[in-house]
Amino acid sequence: MKDYNITVTVRNNYLLTKMRELGIWTAADLWRATGVPQSTLGHYLGLLLPARMKNGEFRPAVNRLADFFRCLPEDLFPPQHLDASLPKNRGEFAVDLVDVQWLLAGPERLALPADERIAEKNVATAISEALNNLTERQMRVIQLRYGFDGGGERTYSEIGKVIGVTVECVRQIEKVALRRLRARSQSDVIRDATGELSDERFKLLHPPAVAPAEPAF
Repeated sequence: MKDYNITVTVRNNYLLTKMRELGIWTAADLWRATGVPQSTLGHYLGLLLPARMKNGEFRPAVNRLADFFRCLPEDLFPPQHLDASLPKNRGEFAVDLVDVQWLLAGPERLALPADERIAEKNVATAISEALNNLTERQMRVIQLRYGFDGGGERTYSEIGKVIGVTVECVRQIEKVALRRLRARSQSDVIRDATGELSDERFKLLHPPAVAPAEPAF
């Protein structure tokens, strides 16, 4: 079972941006300013109604909004929704922690190309699955030490304060945890992840092989 339930609502960012530029934050405020009914504005904001009618002309309310914002009607809708609406603009999903972290990661990560987002999410999932083989304390130390929790890498001293143990104890917990992770480094999930990951931190799960010593003769 997934840990989280989220609701996603898709909105027309073109129209929202125009509204916010004028300090208009709700459909009710826009209705009072333009006279366009709130129900119609709700459909435009939710992309549930295209900007143009079947005859190719812009809807009268869209033209009224364009006059109010002093822009072209096509500036109020994404290009793909000038003639087509969304079948629905709201969905409910069960997700895990990795999904939540990605959704809350901010626009920089979401702006990555789709293939890079998929690759990084696969890596994050692989790390999460690998850490699940540790004890709760070992997992916490590795997450904090290598920044896998999204909060940046911590020192032994900082980790000790978080979990309430000495610096030396943190070192020992990390040592045992890394040994357990390395013992599983040949699993498919770790091998696949290291094939996609450029981050040096994850190389701790795949230490380089030690070349055998050359014979003395």
